[in-house]
Amino acid sequence: MNNKIPSFLTRCFWSYRLPSLELRKNKGLIITQVLNWADLKGIKWLFKVYPKEDIIAALKSPQRGVWLPDVLNFWLTIFNLHIPKDTYTLAIREIDPAKVDRGALLRFLRRRK
Repeated sequence: MNNKIPSFLTRCFWSYRLPSLELRKNKGLIITQVLNWADLKGIKWLFKVYPKEDIIAALKSPQRGVWLPDVLNFWLTIFNLHIPKDTYTLAIREIDPAKVDRGALLRFLRRRK
C-alpha cells in the first residue's frame, strides 16, 4: 500500500498537512474526509485503498462534528447501516452553536462514564 494521499485529494484536507497524514494511522480521518468532500475519483481511490470493513467502521462510529448530514445519510443508506440518534446528531457538522443538540451531547458524555 502506497502510504501517500494523492495530490488530487488535497481539497478534502484543507486544514491538514498532507505529508503528515499516514494511511493506516489516520484512516478514520482520511475515510471521513474523503467520503464528505471527494468527487467520484476520490471515492474510487478510497475503496481501492481501504477495505469495506474499515469504511463501515468509520460510518458506524462517526467522528463528532465533522459529517455533512446529506453525506452521512447517503453512506449509511448505501451500506444499510443504522446508528443511534445521539451518535448521528453528534456526528453532524453544525457551525451555529444555537443549533447544537446539547441533550445529545450530555447523553453521550454520561454513557462514557
